[in-house]
Amino acid sequence: MSNDVVSETAAWYARIAAARVAGIELEELSVALRKVVSTNYFGIGCVEGAALYEELQYLIETGARSLNTQSLAAIELSSGASAACHALTRADADNTDELQPDGVPN
Repeated sequence: MSNDVVSETAAWYARIAAARVAGIELEELSVALRKVVSTNYFGIGCVEGAALYEELQYLIETGARSLNTQSLAAIELSSGASAACHALTRADADNTDELQPDGVPN
């Protein structure tokens, strides 16, 4: 196995890890965002305060859903990168088996 193949495998593992970490962190941000304003601090019984709270809740929920969507996409990217890494590793191994030690095809 050449250093190029090892290096490429390491790059794939780095991609897999980065996507997985991003997915986890985005989900954590989604959960944290939903907790930002859990109570109406803008005036109970105040029309402006209630409207502001409702709009803020809508924006928070929209943002949290967006973060959750991106989290799922990052996790899917991690899975796809893992599948690609395994497929490329198998292909490299299959091709290596067909070569003689001097690099000339059988």
